[in-house]
Amino acid sequence: MIRIFLSRKLLASLANQDAATRQEVESGLNALFDRFGSPHEHSGLGLRKLRGSAYEMRVGLDLRLVMVLKGERLTCIDLMNHDQVKRWLKG
Repeated sequence: MIRIFLSRKLLASLANQDAATRQEVESGLNALFDRFGSPHEHSGLGLRKLRGSAYEMRVGLDLRLVMVLKGERLTCIDLMNHDQVKRWLKG
């Protein structure tokens, strides 16, 4: 069973978001918990494998929730826009 962890950086980012964005992240995480690892059920989540063990999930039009999978542990790193995700992958 997958375990989902939220980083301190993500929690700080969420504190700066509006209520609608926080609700969208929460709903996405709940769905992710139920469906991660079942590719045919990912379709509505906006989940995409990036590189290596990194994934992103769409949150609205501009934001992505970036995650890293290690074994059964999925750590949600931070909310980023598309350009930030590209820089994060390079660094």
